[in-house]
Amino acid sequence: MKEANLITEKKSMIVGEKGKTKEEAIGKIFASFRKKVQNNIDGVIIKLEPLETYLIKIKEEKKIEKFLELFMPREKTMYFIELEIKYEVKYIKI
Repeated sequence: MKEANLITEKKSMIVGEKGKTKEEAIGKIFASFRKKVQNNIDGVIIKLEPLETYLIKIKEEKKIEKFLELFMPREKTMYFIELEIKYEVKYIKI
């Protein structure tokens, strides 16, 4: 007798990352999102689909750096973005 092993779940997760640009921060969010989902699932992920994303927080941090405290001042910007991701995951429990 065959048994269905494919399990489908809908969940939500809050993930935050920082980067030099907004695009880099969002890219890091989805990379760490996938790793966190894999760590929470007991099995092999077949399909991972983000259904909705909600922006919780975006923080821009500007800092002026100087070489030897005097020369060549430049402004560095870092972005911290936090998203809530609602997703559907299909996996095979082993």
